[in-house]
Amino acid sequence: MYGSVPLRHFRKIHPWLTRLETATAGLRQDMAKRNKVETLRSLEDVWFWVGRSMCEVLSAQDMLAQDPALAKRAEAAMSDAALAASQAKAYLGAE
Repeated sequence: MYGSVPLRHFRKIHPWLTRLETATAGLRQDMAKRNKVETLRSLEDVWFWVGRSMCEVLSAQDMLAQDPALAKRAEAAMSDAALAASQAKAYLGAE
């Protein structure tokens, strides 16, 4: 009952990635609108969903290895989020 339950974590990967992809798209929209306040809020959302997604990916890594398409999606979503976050930080003058 307690401890790591890989199947439970594996089932959460898809919905968390969907939220991450949505947050990343929102971040890009806010930057395109030149809205610094919303860009900052969206940046926080992106990093929150990166963290949630990464926790589930790490907790279910053995099961994820059996689903290469989902593993590739996770890698792409996190890479895209990191790129968008870097662009947002530059836009906000943080770098």
